[in-house]
Amino acid sequence: SPDGKTLASGSWDKTIRLWDAATGKPLGEPLRGHENWVTSVVFSPDGKTLASVTFTSLDLLSGSDDTTIRLWSGVPMRERVPLYRTRMAQVERVRAQLAERMARVGDSIESVQALAAEVLADPRFAGDLRTAALMVIGEVDLERQEDRAAEEQRVATARRERLKPLGDALMKKDWARALQLAAAANPDDLATEPASFWNELAWRGLTELPADSPARDLKLLLDYAERAVALTERKDGTILDTLARAHWELGDKAKANEVQREAIAVLTAQIAATPAGAPAEQVQQSKTMLTELQDTLARYERDEPPAPRATAPETLTRADPRSVTPATIGV
Repeated sequence: SPDGKTLASGSWDKTIRLWDAATGKPLGEPLRGHENWVTSVVFSPDGKTLASVTFTSLDLLSGSDDTTIRLWSGVPMRERVPLYRTRMAQVERVRAQLAERMARVGDSIESVQALAAEVLADPRFAGDLRTAALMVIGEVDLERQEDRAAEEQRVATARRERLKPLGDALMKKDWARALQLAAAANPDDLATEPASFWNELAWRGLTELPADSPARDLKLLLDYAERAVALTERKDGTILDTLARAHWELGDKAKANEVQREAIAVLTAQIAATPAGAPAEQVQQSKTMLTELQDTLARYERDEPPAPRATAPETLTRADPRSVTPATIGV
């Protein structure tokens, strides 16, 4: 021990023994608790405390092959209890003060990190008070994260339930109903849908529905096509092709020509950038799609409407499929 009066030993018999360093005689009964060989024992520097770890007065630390570390107190219980109570009262005051501060800071990760940094820099928070302060911050932050996660789950579940009819319509390829449900949906419910979803709605509305269908709202389909183009940052030729068709259907033939030329340029660049080892089928699909876009542009320039689809939707393959799986709805 630091005062040189006591020797502590571990043993294969799972006990710790204290010895009078002057006489070599044992002090009290062996300390029992480990379940395997006690491989190491050490006194705290002052022989009495390890308060920064446990908030109590302790004087011996032991390690064992039972994979535990144990703390042993050499301070009599009658002396330890008042110390313990005093320190715990300090800790509780810190907890109460920080809980109030946590209630005032924002919910963002940055605000919580800023408070933790402030506590670490405050000299009043030392030892176990520092540990208690960081524990409070962590506990409150964890509660907030759990609350946020629960709320996000509740919102996501409600969204999935609201969009289930739309997902079913997409699964059944009932495009008229799908478009009607999408138009009636809460915009917030569809705010995170990808470009493929909006392109699907626009393309199907333009190519699958008869001109007199109530669901074939051309301005709405144009809006869907523009959303898809914006989400892909005008870097997808097939999606630009959809936008060009929407402009043509609305009578803006000059804009349709402009966008169709852009679609051809984008797809041509994509084909040129195709890696040498790309699957032959993928390359052929891209070239077939490019030919289709060029033919469509030629029809626009002759003031002719785009050609009807040559194959059934179920068998059509394109470099960029114009289909969206219902799994994207409500995720």
